[in-house]
Amino acid sequence: HNSYDVLNIPILCVGKEDGQRIKAAIISSGSSGAIASLEVSIAGQACHRISPRGTTCSDSIPCTSTNMFCPFDKTVSKLQNINGWCNACPVDEFGNPTPLACYFELDDGVPRDVKFIEDCVTNCDAQIKFSSCKFCPDKLDALHFGIEDPSDKCLFCPNYDLKYPERIVPLFGDKVQCWSMQAFYEYVDVNRNSQNCQLAQSMNYICGCGGVGYAGANTDAKKEVLVWMPRAMAMFSIFGSFFILYDTIRTPVKRKKLLNQMLATLSFFDIVGSIAYAFTTLPIPEENYLYGSKGNDKTCMAQGFFIQIGTIACFMNVSISVYYLLTIDCGWKNERLMNKRPWFVMPPILVGLVFA
Repeated sequence: HNSYDVLNIPILCVGKEDGQRIKAAIISSGSSGAIASLEVSIAGQACHRISPRGTTCSDSIPCTSTNMFCPFDKTVSKLQNINGWCNACPVDEFGNPTPLACYFELDDGVPRDVKFIEDCVTNCDAQIKFSSCKFCPDKLDALHFGIEDPSDKCLFCPNYDLKYPERIVPLFGDKVQCWSMQAFYEYVDVNRNSQNCQLAQSMNYICGCGGVGYAGANTDAKKEVLVWMPRAMAMFSIFGSFFILYDTIRTPVKRKKLLNQMLATLSFFDIVGSIAYAFTTLPIPEENYLYGSKGNDKTCMAQGFFIQIGTIACFMNVSISVYYLLTIDCGWKNERLMNKRPWFVMPPILVGLVFA
């Protein structure tokens, strides 16, 4: 017998040709009570049924070849103890692994069967990774699926209020639509407290679902507040920096002091960063469906660049702290400090540019 079945009575199946050879060996021995010696080894692959479509698989006989999995096709007759034919792990046209195909049918977005997902993920190491997402988990895989209590089941739209079924959920590329996500989480048991569930629900605002997916804002009024509050704070920052910039460079005497020069530099970069910050969601691509978003990938990257440039103001605070240390504790005068001006100004700017 094979290693995948538990049998009450051991059974050994012998092919016709092998049986004829055993029979011939017994006859040639000249003894009617002769016992044939057989060498038996457990070999899982040998126990698979081989058909024109390939090697069959089932619950009791998994696929044993490398990079193969059992799709557990429901259309296959289970009377024959067959759940499908071993398939190669999904890849794209260039031969690169496509782990998303273990979860959805990429042509129409239909969620896969639970057994399909589990076997594909296990044998193909099909974990969906989020390398470009800062707040996402390292990977999503079927090993975190399963619940003990039905009340712990995760739903993509907890209130069943899906408004835009045809929209694309960008978290999973450009093939998975909102209705696919809703169907997937209705069909597959995922714990509502798991990272998998929280990640999906954080994106359900794209589909018009109610809840806390949109940074806790569940109404349009709250979403508008999230847009305008940072905008208002940025304007206050711009006005304050403009005042400091004007005050530090308005006379030749003030322009000659190192402290005023550093404050002017700090204010300038703060204005740059605050202006970029004041745009809030406007430069973000429209397909992200954030309130007020009208941009594209290029405008979003430009906003991120200038917001990061604005952090040079934070680094300038370090230089100002060193300035006060040398002035108060070490007794340095402005003339001596001016000789070290490049060391006060350039490092913060260079560091900020590198991060930007």
